[in-house]
Amino acid sequence: MIRVLFAVLAVLCIAAISVLASLEPRVFGFLTHIPYGDKLGHFGLFGLLTLVLMWSSPGRSPFPGVLIAILLVALEESAQLFVETRTLSIADFSASILGVFAAATLFCVYRSKAVC
Repeated sequence: MIRVLFAVLAVLCIAAISVLASLEPRVFGFLTHIPYGDKLGHFGLFGLLTLVLMWSSPGRSPFPGVLIAILLVALEESAQLFVETRTLSIADFSASILGVFAAATLFCVYRSKAVC
């Protein structure tokens, strides 16, 4: 039960960050001073989310967590079509997906399970 609650909180945190970036883009303006800061942010946020979702997946297979993370990446990036202050970016989408797969790989190496 605690794992599911932790996963829900992680999803809500990502949603809050996305809403904050839409309502007040200057909050994350510091990322422009870091080379590839925006892409690293996407990579890290969705990588961390994937780790939490995989850890909280019911049963033995962590793959539902990966599928949920990919769905959330697609949802977050496509929602930007409807927000005036945001733009849909294939580069951001790619960075987020790379974060998902990097986290999934790390998780499977750490767990060393045949299901991965």
